[in-house]
Amino acid sequence: MQDMSTESTKKNLLLIVPLLHQGGFEKTCVETARILREDADVTIAIFDDRDRHYDTGDIPVVNLRLPVKKGTIGKAFNLMRRARALRRLKKKRHIDISYSFGMTANLANAMSHAGDLVVTSLHSSIDFETRKRLQKVVRGSDRIVACGRRMRERLQKEYGRDDAQLLYNPHDVDAIARLAKETVTDMPFAGAHPLIVTMGRDDVVKGYWHLIKAFSVLKRTEPEAKLMILGEGAFDRERKLIRDLGLQEDIALTGVKKNPFPYLAASDLFVLTSNREGFPNALIEAMALSLPVIATDCETGPREILLNDEETVSLEKRFEKGQSTRDIITGAYGMLIPDMDAIPDYDGAFITPEDRMLENAIKRFLADDAVRNNCRRQAYEKARTYAPAQIRNRLKEILGL
Repeated sequence: MQDMSTESTKKNLLLIVPLLHQGGFEKTCVETARILREDADVTIAIFDDRDRHYDTGDIPVVNLRLPVKKGTIGKAFNLMRRARALRRLKKKRHIDISYSFGMTANLANAMSHAGDLVVTSLHSSIDFETRKRLQKVVRGSDRIVACGRRMRERLQKEYGRDDAQLLYNPHDVDAIARLAKETVTDMPFAGAHPLIVTMGRDDVVKGYWHLIKAFSVLKRTEPEAKLMILGEGAFDRERKLIRDLGLQEDIALTGVKKNPFPYLAASDLFVLTSNREGFPNALIEAMALSLPVIATDCETGPREILLNDEETVSLEKRFEKGQSTRDIITGAYGMLIPDMDAIPDYDGAFITPEDRMLENAIKRFLADDAVRNNCRRQAYEKARTYAPAQIRNRLKEILGL
């Protein structure tokens, strides 16, 4: 007879993400699995295993082998297939809770109820741009999570989800510090100062053209400055802009790095120029390595990371009064600049006032040791508030573990 006392009393938790390539919500999915492995029997389901980047260790991964399809009809048919495959998997593994990351995973999760608690999560303001898709997710979710305050507010006001939950992305600061000590042999501009860095995939929403143009202006007064852009993709438009500006010897496009942290740690300043974000992981990772940071005040993310509550209230009151907010703000945890034009402009001869403002923000940091060093300390302390130990209990509460 089986000893019933040895049977697991843990709930079966299914985490759903389209891919495990390098990306923000993919990283959050894997971190969530690691955090909850002692509290639940965790399985990760993916739709495709191409370009797999994250190591899940002994956490099982089920590849449903349903990659992206082209065309409206193909996408609709594929969504139905994914929902059916997930429903079968949920039944087979007796899943109690299904928690999804990314819009395509959210849609399939919301359409595949199998007696489980369906929890979906939003990780980008872009998720709000296709209302019909988001409405399907909202209707099909037992619980819905937003990784930033602004997104939670929109779910409450625009979609009637007063129960929407706020949950910041977890970051293992100690693990990042250990990984940053790893020796690398392909470091661009080794020993160069000042070295500016940014990190993210090749995507127009990242606004890299602004950073490259601002850097081209910076070079006039900081001839020793160098710039690294870490991330996945071809970066064809950025490469052409770099050539047009004659900066081939000063800007490195490194491609994706399995361990990007030694490259961040070797840098002097991190700059985020996105015009769309959710809760930018790269920004927190830089702060975890005590990098001073500059970020655009895009709709969600950087403001609530870099400003304290008092600074946030003050800025939002200015918005409400219609007052100008085109100022550079040195916040408690980093420097915030106004959101910049989202229309791509790869004409190297056209430098906008926004590009010059970014260049001015970079110069301010580089010129003021006291401000920069204070920001290093404060940024690190803020990053620690997102440590797994700080997030675990909130996760368990939301998921009912």
